[in-house]
Amino acid sequence: MGWASTHRQTPHPAHRTVDRRRRPSPRRRDHPGENTPKLRKIAAWAARGAYTLAAIADIDFIRTALDALDTGNPLPPPFGDNQDVWDAFHADPTIHTDLIPREDGTIVVPGGAHHAMYAINEAANDDPLSAAFCSLDVAVRTDNQNYPALIADLRAAFFPTLIAADKYERWI
Repeated sequence: MGWASTHRQTPHPAHRTVDRRRRPSPRRRDHPGENTPKLRKIAAWAARGAYTLAAIADIDFIRTALDALDTGNPLPPPFGDNQDVWDAFHADPTIHTDLIPREDGTIVVPGGAHHAMYAINEAANDDPLSAAFCSLDVAVRTDNQNYPALIADLRAAFFPTLIAADKYERWI
């Protein structure tokens, strides 16, 4: 008998049916958590980082939207609708969003503006947790997948009292 046949006989506790009628789910999205303000700040920080990396954070309509994120105000147009953002980016001659096709069929994005484009809309997501993670994802894609640098900067900005990552015992 192999590993798979012995595991099929006894289901893992996570796969058993659980009656959740007795208590509310801890993942309810309509219940604001105590970390909501910090998550909003992380989302705004990540969006600003993405636009800064793309060298377009100082363009007027982008700067206004980033400031609105920082203060919790509604986003100005064109932000809020991805198609409007796409149109505004392509209409602005200072933002390079052209995709360059290669002979082998792949596409090259010359600058980070194409990646950073939706960071503000992601940061304004109704769900603070989703806003933070989606904005961080956009920021790291804008920075050419440099996860270690993003995590180090995030820790320094929002979790400065955590022990350094290289001091943790590696157990994997």
